[in-house]
Amino acid sequence: MDTELSLAEVAEMARTLDADITVIPDGDRYLWESIIHGWRGKGRLNLLAMRPSAQPNGNWVREAAITGVKRLRLLAANCRAGVAAYALRSPLGRTPGLGKWVHDPVTLTATIDDVNRVRSELLDVADGHWVAVVGSITERKNLELVGRSLLGVTGANLLLAGKIEPSALAKAHAALSDLRDAGVSVIQWNRPLTDREFDAVIGAVDCIVAAHTNEGPSGVVSKAAAAGTRLVLAGAHSLRRDAKILGRTRAYWCRLDTAELRAALVKSLAAPAPLPLAGFGSSRFTAALLKGDS
Repeated sequence: MDTELSLAEVAEMARTLDADITVIPDGDRYLWESIIHGWRGKGRLNLLAMRPSAQPNGNWVREAAITGVKRLRLLAANCRAGVAAYALRSPLGRTPGLGKWVHDPVTLTATIDDVNRVRSELLDVADGHWVAVVGSITERKNLELVGRSLLGVTGANLLLAGKIEPSALAKAHAALSDLRDAGVSVIQWNRPLTDREFDAVIGAVDCIVAAHTNEGPSGVVSKAAAAGTRLVLAGAHSLRRDAKILGRTRAYWCRLDTAELRAALVKSLAAPAPLPLAGFGSSRFTAALLKGDS
């Protein structure tokens, strides 16, 4: 859907198409309009708020206030006739008592041959453990911190898989150079990955590191849990909750601190690889968003 459309234009389309249900997957920007004007289209409007919590800004009072406003908007939108406003939540977490929530679905598209191919390619470069940062690698993924933390982790190598933001790469340049100087293999697949490539990387490496400054559900964490890949998580409170749910056999959480992250990596890589975690499919996600009687 064109995100530049107003809610009134969406409503007009719903009437023209005689729609029973209209779903807007990225519905944060439509919450206020739905509260003020309600839904004037045909059938029901189901909105999905992708960002129901405030991003960290160093001021926890302000963060709590912004999150509170976002949650109030969700509740207020749900009070309007014909409107159901859902918030996206990690598939690892329980849904709170108030409001409407849907779990972020998890799918793994890579075959065992895809995974083995990536694993073989990595081991052709270097033996030992392969640690990865995957996806869209922005400054919020703290690549410099990951590089500094990996220095001194015996037998560990680093894979950066996904499009790397130039500023993030520039900021981490010295840390990555220090790793190479210390004999650590560092591979950069600096390009957008297909879904199949993305999932193959997650299944092939020994450990995924997610050291996030920003809050919110992480598809990488959920995919790694489903694939049975070790996880080291740092920073975001949402990641801390995920680590608590997964338990120490699957995930370690720490603060965004070099020594703490290094210690977590050492513990994770010394532990046995976890078994894949099942039950993260898309059925409960689509069932919620396509309900017409919410």
